[in-house]
Amino acid sequence: MVSDRLVLTAAHVCVDAGLALGDRVEVCLLGSRWVTASVAWLSAEVDVGLVRVDETESWSAPGISMLRWGRLTGAEPVAAAAIGFPWAQQRPDMVRDTEHVVGFVAPGTAQQSKLLHLTVLSSAPAERLAVSVPVPDSSGAASAWAGMSGAALLVGPYLVGMVIADPARYERNRLVVMPTGRILAAAGFAEALKDQPRVVEVGAAWRWQFAQGKSLSLAWPYRPLPSGFNAAAARHRLCNPEHAIVPFAGRDDLVAGLVGWCSAGGAKLAIRTITGSGGSGKTRLAAEVCVAVAGLGLDAGFADVDRAGGTTRWELEQPTMLVVDNADLNVSLVADLIRTLAYTDVPVRLLLLARSRDPWWSMLETATESLVDGFDDGDLSLTANVLAPPERYDHFRAACTAFATVLTGGLDPVAARPEPPDLAGDVFGDPLMVHVAALLAVSGDPLGPLPGADQHIRSSVLRAMLNREASRWPRQVADGGLTEPVVLRRCVATATISSPESEQPAATTLTAVPDLAADSENSRRYTLARWLHTLDPGPDYWNPLRPDPLADQLLADLDVLPLLTMTIARNAIEQADHHTIDRLLAELTRASAATGGMATQALNELLHHLLGDILDTTLAAPESPLAQRLTTALQQSPVPDTAATTVDQLPEHSLAFADLAHLLTAQAVDHYRACTATEPDSFMPDLAGSLNNLSNRLADVGRREDALTTVEESVTVYRGLATARPDAFLPDLATSLNNLSNRLADVGRREDALTTIEESVTIRRGLATARPDAFLPDLAMSLNNLSAQLAGVGRREDALTAIEESVTVHRALAAARPDVFLSYLAMSLNNLSAQLAGVGRQEDALTTVEESVTVHRALAAARPDAFMPDLAMSLSNLSVVLADVGRREDALTAVEESVTVYRALAADDEFFLPELAKSLLSQGIRLTEVRNFETALTCDREAVSIYAKLYKVDGDIHRKSLEQAVRNYAIDLKDVGRSDQEIADEIKRLGLF
Repeated sequence: MVSDRLVLTAAHVCVDAGLALGDRVEVCLLGSRWVTASVAWLSAEVDVGLVRVDETESWSAPGISMLRWGRLTGAEPVAAAAIGFPWAQQRPDMVRDTEHVVGFVAPGTAQQSKLLHLTVLSSAPAERLAVSVPVPDSSGAASAWAGMSGAALLVGPYLVGMVIADPARYERNRLVVMPTGRILAAAGFAEALKDQPRVVEVGAAWRWQFAQGKSLSLAWPYRPLPSGFNAAAARHRLCNPEHAIVPFAGRDDLVAGLVGWCSAGGAKLAIRTITGSGGSGKTRLAAEVCVAVAGLGLDAGFADVDRAGGTTRWELEQPTMLVVDNADLNVSLVADLIRTLAYTDVPVRLLLLARSRDPWWSMLETATESLVDGFDDGDLSLTANVLAPPERYDHFRAACTAFATVLTGGLDPVAARPEPPDLAGDVFGDPLMVHVAALLAVSGDPLGPLPGADQHIRSSVLRAMLNREASRWPRQVADGGLTEPVVLRRCVATATISSPESEQPAATTLTAVPDLAADSENSRRYTLARWLHTLDPGPDYWNPLRPDPLADQLLADLDVLPLLTMTIARNAIEQADHHTIDRLLAELTRASAATGGMATQALNELLHHLLGDILDTTLAAPESPLAQRLTTALQQSPVPDTAATTVDQLPEHSLAFADLAHLLTAQAVDHYRACTATEPDSFMPDLAGSLNNLSNRLADVGRREDALTTVEESVTVYRGLATARPDAFLPDLATSLNNLSNRLADVGRREDALTTIEESVTIRRGLATARPDAFLPDLAMSLNNLSAQLAGVGRREDALTAIEESVTVHRALAAARPDVFLSYLAMSLNNLSAQLAGVGRQEDALTTVEESVTVHRALAAARPDAFMPDLAMSLSNLSVVLADVGRREDALTAVEESVTVYRALAADDEFFLPELAKSLLSQGIRLTEVRNFETALTCDREAVSIYAKLYKVDGDIHRKSLEQAVRNYAIDLKDVGRSDQEIADEIKRLGLF
């Protein structure tokens, strides 16, 4: 329907039926009955017609709304759908049912004809061999798509064209579409429509800004082979899931289940994983789900953080399914998405693809403070959903036909009907293994007898494909056949594990190949660099061999891989090339887990010998994914002895490196624990120290109970050591007691925390008396913590005395060594201000906190990652004290800055959400004091929203804060004139209490 009485159709549908303008027809729209209509307008030029429902008919179409007009823009493929009545849906009673056709439109196709081509991804009809009443397509042959003509092509809610034919020279997976631009411009159409409709541009690229400085685009899961691509020269690319060469089959039930999950109601955010070995079909299954849910009107696609361009969106605008491939290698990205999407206003389904849930899922739980667990809808394991033996042979035949079609240009798609090999082995339950067997058979290199063990069969199949491809490489390199095949294989491996940005650094990278290291090989290195650039086209100058299992097998079998790895890594470290280090870690980690062999040896040697250098490169690139890559690599290939010698390179506190610091420290503990088992006298102090450090790292990632247990063990060990040798180990015991006090306070054990810090202060006071230069800083720190614990149990005057002594010591230390002790002085000043305010000395509190803010502001300007949280905290405290002394406008300014800082911090790490909510409540109070009730209401509403979501994750911790936020919100509602009943209704609407 394009108006309340006009129906759009294809002109040839009317003409072929012998109809002319004004002739009577019958029309039936979905959900309505047949009604009488007449032909109102026809155009042979654009093959479009309009049929008008007779005015005299008493007719309405319940549930049918007028279509909105859209125009495709941009160059990226766009998901689209159409509903028609093709011949393939004809029943024995000659009545046709509907067909929901889903696919994508590549705007660059058929530009000269000014038509659109819909590449069909849902099931295409079988070939129409014999029909009683043939209906021709554009080539004059009987078409299995007959009846689709006139179907509206929709992108979301927008009409972008109308199906008019299926083209010759293609398999039955394309339909020709007349775009809306030509329809609207056709002579007489606007007059017949009696309207000049507004046309919305659709399909334009966009990026979703999901965190500060972080964005992604939603990539359509399928892409056609590049124009002019020589498939015969790079046959392995035909197995890439993004090209969908082989028809999807065998898992329709899994697609239906996931589509149901996406379209069902319930929580706004839900998360599932699809796990399975490389080649099990994870990516293809997710792609099919994207296609299906896009046909239902959802935004759907794969997260792509690399593709540039597109307008920025700050919020998702409609229900969305977002797929993250290789989630196990992108934990930081997934964690950021979960933190943001936990508060989404539109339904979002997050589908994560990985080879298994171990060990990255535990990292994700840590990174999100278990937030992910509240949205986890479970795992779909493809290990339990393999292709059944009969399906494998059907799939093999379909794959042979599909590959032959591409390789012969569609001229002889059934020329190759090879006999299938024995597909009974479990390895052929993975679709990729069947595809590889089919591609080899079509290429004239069928699989021979296979070994018995499943892992050996898998390796044999992948090696056969690699050998088939490698046999063609010498003919592709423009060097007269001088480069030996074994050298080319090493070059392909080099391109897989490195990421040079252009030809010149790529040629330099090839010096890592032993056969190409000499200066005399410079010209050949450039020739090979250019060839590798064309071998696997992609977003980078060099791209890894794909599909993944081929790369895994290549690396696992390469005898020189450890040498190649070390040389490439050293060069990348020297050049600060974190992109190559990133790819090197990712590819080796995946290959080691999947196939082992030389990949495992190379990864182990890399981490043993170059961990310190890689760590320096990682620390220099905090915004890169290197920290997460290195964490995953260390989980796959632990190096406890090396971790023990490099862990001190990490900063004392850093959000960006918290997971890596935790893992490295845990491996250091493992090293010292093992050493202590054989040499306790030598290594017991190292074990105690590493346990103390691990407790701090656990606290940094939110694991409070584990942090407490770990530091308790540290205290136990140090107490034993200090009993035997007090001069050597009393300082360490005091340090671990100080940390134990903090961990006890973290879990709410205030009295125990006070007792523990009092012991630490006693020890450190004695040490500082004897050796002030060495131990005064430690005493000042313990006094600061003692003050906090005294205040926590209500002993305000004693807390003030302790913090005043701490400030005195820290001021003297900061005067002597500001680079070391200024941050400690700022912290103790902030705490002194709080204690002064607690005993009613507001003016002194203000002077003190102003000094704290000044110092923290300078520190944050120099090192924002370390000191922005402290600046936000001191600004919040400054606002409270300013309000106490009646400077309300200044108090509002201070808390507004605090909220701004906390908002930026929380966008990167949900750890700061409680502080953001707390500052918002404070801002609401300050706004109320200056009579700005409406803005105060907005702040408190946001605070309630944050606390409500935090409460769902951990009710014990956030209940009191949520109750206070609701009370403040209710007061604000009263201030803006809401009645008691309206306030009660609003609280009920929020689902609170």
